[in-house]
Amino acid sequence: MTGVQANFEWRRLGTVTVIADKVSFPSGPAVPGVWRVSVGPHAHHGSAKDLRAAMYALTTPGPTQSTNQRVHDAARTGLVQGQLVVVDVITSARANIHGKQVPLNLEPDDNRAFIKAAAILAADNPDPDPESANYRRALVAAQRTVTALADTDMMGADTNGKPTEPDKRDVKLMREAVVTLTALVTAHDQYWPNRWGHEGNPSSR
Repeated sequence: MTGVQANFEWRRLGTVTVIADKVSFPSGPAVPGVWRVSVGPHAHHGSAKDLRAAMYALTTPGPTQSTNQRVHDAARTGLVQGQLVVVDVITSARANIHGKQVPLNLEPDDNRAFIKAAAILAADNPDPDPESANYRRALVAAQRTVTALADTDMMGADTNGKPTEPDKRDVKLMREAVVTLTALVTAHDQYWPNRWGHEGNPSSR
């Protein structure tokens, strides 16, 4: 029985943006390859003989390009919801045939289809930006505690100018807010210095 294993690496191409209601995909290299558009936890895969042309087609899908229209619309919806939308590509691959590494030409449609299928099957982490996971969790926790604190009578407006005395619940919420905000600052300091200069702004979703 013949055993064939695909070896490849995803390379971050960039983020998808929406400006003046126009969705724009990052420019790609004019080479054959496989692309992946990650919208939050969901990924859309495709392949093309020219990745640059593929990114242009995703930006301006034609009326008969159903796949491009679907991915374009999914990216738009994700961006409107505040999700991170990123594009990764595979431009080189190797096939392991009975223990021998063989370069795989991605020009032929069948080879790209093989790598695309292998990439989909190998996806064990749907998070498009796993490095920001701790930061995003800390952000969500801080948002929840601050929102809860903002809803207390203590934080409400007082027309008489007399502050409301905090009760036990208020004190507990204040302490939780301090803890979660401190954790957020720590996660921020660990993540963003390494992120500076890279594309993408992680969503809290």
